[in-house]
Amino acid sequence: MTAADVWNHQMLHHVHSHGCLLWTRHVVQVQVGGLRDTVKPYNPYDNSGTGWTFEWADAGNFRDAVGNALYTYREFRDSFEALQKRGMEQDLSWDNAAQNYEEVLLAAKYQW
Repeated sequence: MTAADVWNHQMLHHVHSHGCLLWTRHVVQVQVGGLRDTVKPYNPYDNSGTGWTFEWADAGNFRDAVGNALYTYREFRDSFEALQKRGMEQDLSWDNAAQNYEEVLLAAKYQW
């Protein structure tokens, strides 16, 4: 387990008006492998991204990323909530991943 796994937890967001529970993920993680594809770095200037990321897995980088997440939560709650919403709107299902993979393979096939 990495330090990022400790913070990369699911928490109950709120109860939807239809009684469905909605979950969100507050992500602070090192940018490796498939995680690089699923979590886009938060950019406060254009209010984009789906989490706080860092390149090298060490305590200092993790501390800084968590600090940035907490600062955003405390000082820019609207931006924090918009990040939550973007994260919940992502389709990270296996079906979607398989469809994307198939599209890449088909595109490659017709370029040969």
